Amino acid sequence: MSASSPCDLAKRTLFVLAAVCSILAAAGTSRAAGVYNFTTLDDPLGVDGTAATGIYSNIVVGTYFDSTDVAHGFIYNGSSYTTLDDPLASTSSFGLGTHVNGVYGDTIVGTYSDSSGATNGFLYNGSTFTTLDVPSAANTSVTGISGNVVVGYYDNGSGNSRGFIYDGSTFTTLDDPAAEGSPTVATGISGSTVVGYYYAGASDFAQGFIYNGSGYTTIDNPLEEETFANGISGGTIVGDFDDVALVGSTHGFVYNGTTYTTLDDPLGLGSTTLTGTFSGVIVGAYTGSHDIADGFIATPVPEPHFAILALLASIALALRRRSSHNKPV
Repeated sequence: MSASSPCDLAKRTLFVLAAVCSILAAAGTSRAAGVYNFTTLDDPLGVDGTAATGIYSNIVVGTYFDSTDVAHGFIYNGSSYTTLDDPLASTSSFGLGTHVNGVYGDTIVGTYSDSSGATNGFLYNGSTFTTLDVPSAANTSVTGISGNVVVGYYDNGSGNSRGFIYDGSTFTTLDDPAAEGSPTVATGISGSTVVGYYYAGASDFAQGFIYNGSGYTTIDNPLEEETFANGISGGTIVGDFDDVALVGSTHGFVYNGTTYTTLDDPLGLGSTTLTGTFSGVIVGAYTGSHDIADGFIATPVPEPHFAILALLASIALALRRRSSHNKPV
């Protein structure tokens, strides 16, 4: 029997590749969706807790609480934490300080408490803090950013929150009509799509929403009465919902436009909140055994057949190149 040529081997490998593709494609629907590696993120200065709130590329931002329970923002670059405090923030007592909520490129957004106890939004461009307050609002919180557009919510003086979009020059109020006068809170933005939650009129239950620039769509996780949409990237929305069986507990969810997938940090004892996402990577916070918040980053685990296909494809390509080099002149 004659030895197989490199060309024959390449053809056979490509044939196997095609067969494996067909088999795995048929079996793919039976595999559980949403497998992640979880890594805890705890700012070393956050002795009273850490929460990751936003992600862009390899940068994670969030808030930690010091020993007096004052809030401080942080930036995590994959290896080290840098504290980020608005210079106008008051740190004189419990609950005050700086909360970092979102990041896009070099721009970070969040909220700080001033000396009067009022909350103010801010933008940080890498060197300068700029206060961002809705005109005449008692309190303003900036929660998300995409490009040069930010979203958040404000207190209109009557005790009800209203969402807003700010495009660099104009504030536009966001009021989900289903709220029937109850609060609306905008939490995240990707491109021209805004997400958040509203309280459903007399029922006072929170429901998530999507706003596409012209209309609102309710996000209602079927597992619970209350749903909070907290972040968006492309077509993926992350958030949390209350556990009806355990008061005070929450579960994270990922929504792809059609399907809700529950996602809880395995170290979370009853409470996980998802706050931001970028290219499939998710950040948030959980409550662990020591009863304070810990941040986390959840990285998708590649499905096994993707790794197999990549290996087979590389083998086939190598053999094909080898066969072309061995062709007779």
